[in-house]
Amino acid sequence: KGIHEEICQDDYDKVISKISAGVAATIETRFSLKKLPKEGTVSVKIDGKDVEYSREGRDLKIHTGQNNMNKILKVTYRHGISTMKSKFELGKLDPNTLKVWVNDTSYEPELWNYDPASGEIEFQNEPPEKSKIKAYFRKDATLPKSFSIPTAIFQSNYRVYINNQLASNYTLKESNSKIYFKSPPKDGDELKIRYKHFNSTQFEYPLPKTNRPIEMINLSDAVTGENIPFKRSTNGITLPEGEIINKREAIIDIDLLYTKEDLIFTTRMPDKTYFDSINMSTSLGACWLTIEKPSITISCNDDRVQTINLDFRILEEFTNKFSIAETPRKSRSMSVKVDGSEIDEFSWQGNILEIKKSLLNVTSRIKVHIGPAE
Repeated sequence: KGIHEEICQDDYDKVISKISAGVAATIETRFSLKKLPKEGTVSVKIDGKDVEYSREGRDLKIHTGQNNMNKILKVTYRHGISTMKSKFELGKLDPNTLKVWVNDTSYEPELWNYDPASGEIEFQNEPPEKSKIKAYFRKDATLPKSFSIPTAIFQSNYRVYINNQLASNYTLKESNSKIYFKSPPKDGDELKIRYKHFNSTQFEYPLPKTNRPIEMINLSDAVTGENIPFKRSTNGITLPEGEIINKREAIIDIDLLYTKEDLIFTTRMPDKTYFDSINMSTSLGACWLTIEKPSITISCNDDRVQTINLDFRILEEFTNKFSIAETPRKSRSMSVKVDGSEIDEFSWQGNILEIKKSLLNVTSRIKVHIGPAE
């Protein structure tokens, strides 16, 4: 088959016209349907006559050796109700931070368009049915320069933090009880204002009752990590007025001195011990557990102690491959949950389900649901 003409000619117009007609006929035998047809509903006709065709998904190929130029092609079919669309509303956002995924595949900006005026994103081509579409972005909003604070505060005892860093680019106006920044915080910054009310009382932390001597006490701010000055009192420790800040969180570390009578035993734990799981309890009284991997030390200074219970867990090897009772067909839907949360990072081959190992641990619970054929 093909086009056969003499090559020794003065004029090749007729040859080129025949080649062009053949190319045009070949191109017009392939089409992409707008919707996925239901099986057995496709009809393809050229000038009213049925022609043979083959189809894969939405792609249609017509099998004909004739020149189809200047003829009428008619394709009819039925399809289900489409639950997918090409346009979605995201709202106002920072376009420079917008990233889009369809079925865990990153879509480049050339495949979609975001309209800042309407806050909508539109895909060039409608995503496949039942696609999972994810959009990550940062909200775009004008941040204020001023923030209100309570009027009844110690003016010499407030602090302003931006991203846990002490700030200084602001002024406090008592007339309207507001803090004014020279320039607003950046989008995404975390702002904290800490202060002391006029009716605040002196902070006093009681110390635990113990017959062991205290070796050292350290008090620090839970957010900044800075040490907080304090004074020892009869019942515990107290803070000076300048360190009393409303809703401030502090961490107190107390080290108790050991005596020769304290030590009960020191032992090396098994190689695969999960140290975070170690738990010690006593029937009466109190003991102290010190962990210095790979060993632990238990000490007591309490005559009431009779029984000590030590619980811990041993790390065991676990698998990320599981055998399913039936082999799921591709026409069936499957969902997998790990510890109650649905995941997407899994695959199956035959009746073997494989889950990404980093999603599992030795105590994970896995639930698999196989839906009916679609």
